[in-house]
Amino acid sequence: MNKLISDRIVQQIIKNSQMSLKETDITSNGDLIDDLGLDSFSMVQLVVSLENEFNIEFELDELDFENFRKYKVLEERILNKIEI
Repeated sequence: MNKLISDRIVQQIIKNSQMSLKETDITSNGDLIDDLGLDSFSMVQLVVSLENEFNIEFELDELDFENFRKYKVLEERILNKIEI
């Protein structure tokens, strides 16, 4: 896992959260909704921000809510989209 990429993902989660999150609040097994309080609007903003941050695009069939709910799954999806 590339720490720089992980840090960038964490920063986008913090930026798009309606809550005051710290980096230490976000864990690899964390649930962005249940654990971090992101709502549906924040999740949409997060997906757009991640696409912009990493210059990637998620296909329509990838936009299943469960693909973005867990930090670990989200991170894996981004890593699969970018070239490291």
